[in-house]
Amino acid sequence: MPEELAFATKPQLGRQILADLHTESRLPPWVSGDEVYGADPNLRAWLESVGAGYVLAVAKSTPIAFTKATTARADTALKMLIAADWVIESCGTGSKGERRYAWAWIGTADPRRHLLIRRSLVPNAKGVREVATLTSLTLGLSPFFGPCGRR
Repeated sequence: MPEELAFATKPQLGRQILADLHTESRLPPWVSGDEVYGADPNLRAWLESVGAGYVLAVAKSTPIAFTKATTARADTALKMLIAADWVIESCGTGSKGERRYAWAWIGTADPRRHLLIRRSLVPNAKGVREVATLTSLTLGLSPFFGPCGRR
């Protein structure tokens, strides 16, 4: 590695790319990323500081403040949901056909942040897979099915 380059984590590299886009007034209104990016509170804080929305995956074990008095693991949210809370939508066509999932959108103690959960409609050998995603968006669910289902 050349001496003029310093080591940077994936979230640090991503933040630098986004900062460059922001400097050039080309930062998109929202970004998405997997758990590597979602686990970095500094990246989320920076995105919020520049007014960019995000959909970043977080581990099921990530602590989420659902109310000012209640913090629990992200996957605990599944116990709060009823059948009417789920929406079934496609996130596009994959190599094996249409990729449909059940989606739920849950508020947190911070009105700017939500938990978006994607649940497979087809249980696999390990059971139903849930993906928790921390968001800072107020646009509702529909625009995110495609991008969030591709990761």
